[in-house]
Amino acid sequence: MNSARRNARARGIWRFGPAWARGICAAAPWLTVALLALGTVCVSVRFVRAPGVPFDLPRGTAAEAADASLTVVMVPVPARNGDSGLETLAFFDDARFSLSDAEQTAALLSRFREKAFADGAVSVLVIADSRVPSGDVAAVADIARQSGLHKVVLAEKPVSR
Repeated sequence: MNSARRNARARGIWRFGPAWARGICAAAPWLTVALLALGTVCVSVRFVRAPGVPFDLPRGTAAEAADASLTVVMVPVPARNGDSGLETLAFFDDARFSLSDAEQTAALLSRFREKAFADGAVSVLVIADSRVPSGDVAAVADIARQSGLHKVVLAEKPVSR
């Protein structure tokens, strides 16, 4: 095989077209890789920069929990309406409240207000099972704040095995 034929074969597809286009064709795979990397970074930055409010939770002490005059216990149970998921029940003042029902959440708010006014309570202890969604715990804490309770102490009950 002569050297001219070997050089032509070694150049492959880059031998076709005008000289100015050969450089662009050679750079096309690298440009594709760069654009894919740029697209990945842009999409991942959108997830990282999701709106939120960072805050540090204070360290609680056992004395704060002992000072709480009202107690709410939250547990997840299988949903009653046939869904495969769980619903959260809140037990307060010898009554059961489902957090998925708007009427029962309003009843929980009024019960909080009654107890806070009657007992002069300013704090509530919320004991939640570790399987309870954090949104439900936040909802109960918000209901307590709306009712006039100024201090909400959160406690987690670990899952027993």
